[in-house]
Amino acid sequence: MERNEHHQGWEHCEIVYEITNKGFLFSNFGMKFRFWAQGFTSQDTYTVAVSDVELSGAPLSNLNNYHKYFRAVEDLERTLLIDGWEPLLRGGHWYSRKYRRRIQT
Repeated sequence: MERNEHHQGWEHCEIVYEITNKGFLFSNFGMKFRFWAQGFTSQDTYTVAVSDVELSGAPLSNLNNYHKYFRAVEDLERTLLIDGWEPLLRGGHWYSRKYRRRIQT
Protein backbone atom coordinates (compact mmCIF):
# COMPACT_ATOMS: atom_id res chain seq x y z
CA MET A 1 0.00 0.00 0.00
CA GLU A 2 2.63 2.56 1.00
CA ARG A 3 4.66 2.02 -2.17
CA ASN A 4 1.64 2.79 -4.35
CA GLU A 5 0.82 5.84 -2.26
CA HIS A 6 4.30 7.26 -2.94
CA HIS A 7 3.44 7.29 -6.61
CA GLN A 8 0.17 9.01 -5.78
CA GLY A 9 1.88 11.92 -4.07
CA TRP A 10 2.16 10.81 -0.42
CA GLU A 11 5.10 10.91 1.95
CA HIS A 12 5.26 8.81 5.11
CA CYS A 13 6.98 8.98 8.48
CA GLU A 14 7.35 6.83 11.55
CA ILE A 15 8.31 7.70 15.11
CA VAL A 16 11.52 5.91 16.05
CA TYR A 17 14.24 6.44 18.64
CA GLU A 18 17.98 6.74 18.65
CA ILE A 19 20.54 6.19 21.36
CA THR A 20 22.52 9.41 21.69
CA ASN A 21 24.87 8.14 24.41
CA LYS A 22 25.56 4.43 24.87
CA GLY A 23 26.26 4.70 28.56
CA PHE A 24 29.15 3.58 30.70
CA LEU A 25 30.95 0.40 29.65
CA PHE A 26 28.46 -2.47 29.52
CA SER A 27 25.73 -0.93 31.70
CA ASN A 28 22.77 1.32 30.93
CA PHE A 29 24.15 3.94 33.32
CA GLY A 30 24.39 7.21 31.42
CA MET A 31 22.49 5.91 28.38
CA LYS A 32 20.47 8.63 26.63
CA PHE A 33 17.68 8.41 24.06
CA ARG A 34 15.80 10.74 21.76
CA PHE A 35 12.63 10.15 19.75
CA TRP A 36 12.35 11.43 16.19
CA ALA A 37 10.19 11.03 13.12
CA GLN A 38 11.91 9.43 10.14
CA GLY A 39 10.30 10.47 6.86
CA PHE A 40 10.48 8.67 3.58
CA THR A 41 9.28 8.99 0.03
CA SER A 42 9.95 6.67 -2.88
CA GLN A 43 13.16 8.66 -3.47
CA ASP A 44 14.56 9.58 -0.06
CA THR A 45 14.64 9.23 3.73
CA TYR A 46 14.97 12.27 5.97
CA THR A 47 14.34 13.69 9.44
CA VAL A 48 10.84 15.13 9.80
CA ALA A 49 10.95 16.20 13.46
CA VAL A 50 13.02 15.56 16.59
CA SER A 51 11.79 15.54 20.19
CA ASP A 52 12.85 18.52 22.26
CA VAL A 53 14.20 16.41 25.10
CA GLU A 54 16.96 13.88 25.47
CA LEU A 55 15.93 11.17 27.93
CA SER A 56 18.09 9.06 30.21
CA GLY A 57 17.47 5.74 31.88
CA ALA A 58 15.37 2.84 30.67
CA PRO A 59 11.76 3.87 29.98
CA LEU A 60 10.25 1.21 32.21
CA SER A 61 12.81 1.41 35.01
CA ASN A 62 10.46 3.57 37.06
CA LEU A 63 7.11 5.32 36.64
CA ASN A 64 8.67 8.79 36.37
CA ASN A 65 10.82 7.70 33.42
CA TYR A 66 7.81 6.14 31.72
CA HIS A 67 5.87 9.42 31.98
CA LYS A 68 8.81 11.41 30.57
CA TYR A 69 9.14 9.06 27.60
CA PHE A 70 5.40 9.03 26.98
CA ARG A 71 5.22 12.87 27.05
CA ALA A 72 8.15 13.13 24.63
CA VAL A 73 6.31 10.89 22.14
CA GLU A 74 3.05 12.81 22.64
CA ASP A 75 4.83 16.12 21.99
CA LEU A 76 6.38 14.72 18.82
CA GLU A 77 2.96 13.45 17.68
CA ARG A 78 1.45 16.89 18.31
CA THR A 79 4.17 18.48 16.16
CA LEU A 80 3.45 16.05 13.32
CA LEU A 81 -0.30 16.71 13.46
CA ILE A 82 0.24 20.49 13.41
CA ASP A 83 2.48 20.03 10.36
CA GLY A 84 -0.33 18.24 8.51
CA TRP A 85 0.59 14.59 9.02
CA GLU A 86 -2.34 12.11 9.21
CA PRO A 87 -2.09 9.20 11.67
CA LEU A 88 -2.11 5.75 10.07
CA LEU A 89 -1.04 2.72 12.08
CA ARG A 90 0.68 1.99 15.31
CA GLY A 91 4.02 0.32 14.80
CA GLY A 92 5.43 -2.71 16.55
CA HIS A 93 6.62 -0.82 19.66
CA TRP A 94 4.72 1.31 22.20
CA TYR A 95 6.26 4.54 20.83
CA SER A 96 6.04 3.66 17.14
CA ARG A 97 3.37 5.43 15.12
CA LYS A 98 3.09 5.89 11.38
CA TYR A 99 1.80 8.94 9.51
CA ARG A 100 1.31 10.21 5.98
CA ARG A 101 0.71 13.52 4.23
CA ARG A 102 0.43 14.75 0.68
CA ILE A 103 3.73 15.75 -0.86
CA GLN A 104 3.85 19.52 -1.03
CA THR A 105 4.89 20.87 -4.40
